[in-house]
Amino acid sequence: MSGNEQAPRYFAGIKWGLDNPTVLLVAAYSPPPTDHIHIMRELFESNLLFDDLLPIAKAWAVELHIRKFFCDPREPEFIKRMRRQRLHAVAALEELGLARNLLGKRLANYKQGIPGGITISRECPKTIP
Repeated sequence: MSGNEQAPRYFAGIKWGLDNPTVLLVAAYSPPPTDHIHIMRELFESNLLFDDLLPIAKAWAVELHIRKFFCDPREPEFIKRMRRQRLHAVAALEELGLARNLLGKRLANYKQGIPGGITISRECPKTIP
């Protein structure tokens, strides 16, 4: 890390497994001038109950110093329960099209070698761009 680069910040995203698998992703965000997102850890599990997910989220939050969990807004009670456990959980916007556009732009930036890119760890085989 050069003198003007900041240490990465860690954030997580949660998609509750209602009819599909539960997904928990952790990304390291390097602020400008790097402006890069690296998806570094995933949990992709069918039939995972919230009470089984919560200790995993807590452990990852402690280990990685996760600043915020962006959560699927369809289960506000789960978000409240995470907050009661002192996890900084917020409802993510349901702007799927916006998220796809942002992902596409970041992938293009990465391929062009310019700031504002995104990469996905090989440790995340179920996370596909």
